[in-house]
Amino acid sequence: MLFARLWRFEVGRGLDVGVFGLGSYYAFFAPKPGTNPLDYVYTSRWVGVVILAAWAAQGFGAWMKRWPLHQRLSQRATDPALRSPLKDAQNQIFCFTCWHALISGMMFFAGAVNLLPELRNLDHVDHWTNPVLVLAGVAISLVPTLMVWRALVPPKAAAPPRPWMADRRTEFVADQLLTFSYVVLSVTILGEAAMLQGTRPINPEGIIGWAATLLLLVPLLWLALVWFFVPFRMLLMLEELGTWKSRLALFAAMLPLISQYIVG
Repeated sequence: MLFARLWRFEVGRGLDVGVFGLGSYYAFFAPKPGTNPLDYVYTSRWVGVVILAAWAAQGFGAWMKRWPLHQRLSQRATDPALRSPLKDAQNQIFCFTCWHALISGMMFFAGAVNLLPELRNLDHVDHWTNPVLVLAGVAISLVPTLMVWRALVPPKAAAPPRPWMADRRTEFVADQLLTFSYVVLSVTILGEAAMLQGTRPINPEGIIGWAATLLLLVPLLWLALVWFFVPFRMLLMLEELGTWKSRLALFAAMLPLISQYIVG
């Protein structure tokens, strides 16, 4: 029981704390202007391997989590006091799944270009195979999104899973894969020079100016950041999706990054 609680904390509030700490580091201990400690992200084959591993982990994690997740959701459906998040958050799930496809494509091509730098020169080579390679890359990049979507669709009762697929230990491994993919996404995005450096600080005057800035800007930035990070974490937080507890935790996790945009 204690292990289960620690496990749920790790993939829930634990990730929020980790993202908050990462964002705080880059917000308050950022390097000097014009420098970025993660410049190697775009020149390292090893980082390409890590990003592609995170991209693949999202698909494998979704595939492994499908049966245990729906086993638990089906139990909730039989309890009149509980409602399935698949019904309560249909619009959010649809939007996050569409956004997941875009993020998955970005990670796949970022990893591929780092792993195979020669792909950068394809734009300068006029060859009939280039469009074919691009289309093949787009199709492959969407595989994790397809796995996530399948994890959100109830499995057919006519095809029962193998015993190991319905085991809670399988879900634990799946959550570690999904957590890994989310952490890599967080590190690469929070480490972007364009995200945290070169932004023009907002300097409103007076209490009314600051109040108006926070009222209009913070929710907008929070929404943008949440839309970027939640899709790769959707399966981890599905059962809390749309609750105020989840929204406030996400806001607190993103606060250091938001403050960097406002203060500069």
